[in-house]
Amino acid sequence: MKKPLVAVIPILLLFGTAYALDTPPMKEGLWKMHMTTNSPGVVPTDQTFSLCRDHAFDNRTHEMTERQPGCTVSGDVISGNKRTYIGTCKVGATTIVTKSLVTWSGDTHFHAETEATYTPAFMGKMRETMIQDQTYIGNCPAGMNPGDRMGADGHVMHHR
Repeated sequence: MKKPLVAVIPILLLFGTAYALDTPPMKEGLWKMHMTTNSPGVVPTDQTFSLCRDHAFDNRTHEMTERQPGCTVSGDVISGNKRTYIGTCKVGATTIVTKSLVTWSGDTHFHAETEATYTPAFMGKMRETMIQDQTYIGNCPAGMNPGDRMGADGHVMHHR
């Protein structure tokens, strides 16, 4: 069964950060994640949550992204604390191209800027940008395991 395009898009927008997990490894523990997404003609989104992570979780996320059917990476260049690359995915009749720039400060802060284009347009959307900041904030609270997310309201969503 083919995955619907709607289910694949979040993976592609996170492609920028997931692909960069190996340069350098992120510190294990609780991370504050802040993401803004903008697409012409659509109300921008802004969300903040915390994510408990360890290297095994990050590696699984990276591997899942690399194994996304129909996706390839090109132009992967690392220069100092910056990494740029292009991800291309063919999902149904739509080709999605993501151009990403990831910068980091040691193993405790990552910033990703990703622009996606959809050809042909998907649900009237031709372009989308996502800005993501990830900052290490400390140890994961008791009861949170790698992959668990905590919303701004403190509600924990457990990873399966």
